[in-house]
Amino acid sequence: MCKVRVALAGVMLAAGGGAPPIAAADVIYLTNGSEIQVDAWRDAGDAIEFTRSGGIIRIAKADIRRIDGKPTTGDFRMRSAPESLSGSAIRGASTREAALRGMADFLKEGEAIFAQAGLPSRSKADAFRRLTVKWRDIEVPEALRDAYMRGQDALQMSAEAYTVEDEGRVPNAKDRIEAAKKAVQEAQEVLKKAGEGSG
Repeated sequence: MCKVRVALAGVMLAAGGGAPPIAAADVIYLTNGSEIQVDAWRDAGDAIEFTRSGGIIRIAKADIRRIDGKPTTGDFRMRSAPESLSGSAIRGASTREAALRGMADFLKEGEAIFAQAGLPSRSKADAFRRLTVKWRDIEVPEALRDAYMRGQDALQMSAEAYTVEDEGRVPNAKDRIEAAKKAVQEAQEVLKKAGEGSG
């Protein structure tokens, strides 16, 4: 049966003269003029939750002008998160490899939040806070404790930096965001070295 699918895909590629068409992503249009292409989205009461690059991000409806596309029903975790990030897998991440994989996935999700240029600071702060809560569910062996704490500190620092920017409390909010971004990158490096040391 697998050979039939592969053969059919080959016929479709040959007939189409190239790659199969990519499904059009839904688009969220923000009140600030930005657009965000998303993998999927759903109504979450006073906010919209969407998936992009494997992460789930929430944005207040007040920041949204309109959405092109249809909402998704069902559980986003099944759609967007890698298998290692499911609730039971996180709680069971007692092995070194599972903990390394889970932390790497969360830090990558944090990196994706920084890259969302059109997303308001408040939404980014909320996304980092939720990511920090999920991070705390990871069980890590003692040998990975330093990498775990570095990652947790970087995610908390990111949430605080975007909160400060949203509230306009301090003039150096952009510097704090850059420092938080650097902290996430450094946490990724520490984690990578810890993973290399496991061989």
